[in-house]
Amino acid sequence: PLTTNHQPLSPMHPNFFSENSPFLSHPLLTPERTAAEIDFVLAHVPVLAHRFLDVGCGFGRHSLELAQRGYWALGIDPAAAMIGAANERKSKLEPEARPNVEFKIASGETYQAPDGNPFDVALCLMTTLGQVGPNGENDGLLNAIHQNLIPNGTLILEVPQKQAVIDTLKAADHFGSNTHYTAIERKFDSKTERIVERFNIVSPESAQNYLLSYRLFSQAEMAQRLTAAGFNIRSVFADFSAAPLSTQSMNMLFVCEAKPRVHG
Repeated sequence: PLTTNHQPLSPMHPNFFSENSPFLSHPLLTPERTAAEIDFVLAHVPVLAHRFLDVGCGFGRHSLELAQRGYWALGIDPAAAMIGAANERKSKLEPEARPNVEFKIASGETYQAPDGNPFDVALCLMTTLGQVGPNGENDGLLNAIHQNLIPNGTLILEVPQKQAVIDTLKAADHFGSNTHYTAIERKFDSKTERIVERFNIVSPESAQNYLLSYRLFSQAEMAQRLTAAGFNIRSVFADFSAAPLSTQSMNMLFVCEAKPRVHG
């Protein structure tokens, strides 16, 4: 059943992407899944695309996969814990692939590519767009990504689909045993259209709590934001298998082209 609450959960818990985050050992983020997602990306970008900007890169799985395939990628994320984990994984790449990837602690809303060196492709995946942090939502993210792309560059954007997520929202989940478990509490705030998830990770040695909050969008709302930021939408899919989007699709995957900037 859907739980609504106009009062967000207490911000007392550390952000989901901080030190020792459960995201770092997420059981669904397998190498096979990452490879399939990059297969999709490469099938939907120009053949000559080489420079990738991975916005909200987390622990770097997409950037690292691109580097192993011979592309150059910069992964940016405001969470120091995520960038630290990404660099640790980079150190385990084959030596010839390591120069192909860099990671920086940076916010997608404020990062600026060096003059004369914009990116061919930007990735903005999972719930990166709509994340709620100390300064609220990242409303300026799409505009900033547009500024970092070459004219006609490609943006691949993944976001949850609002109504499908609301319709299937589970108020609570519990994984593990009686002594080692993760308990998740979810609330949807219909006033702000945000989901708040609180993770309680318990073992005999410790108990850790994390908070994740993000905004939900409909297809029409997302299309309006993309257009306003200077993007043409080429295609919309339900997932990385390129399945068609339906009202039951949990996610939306937009393939967009950056319209040339107008100077003056």
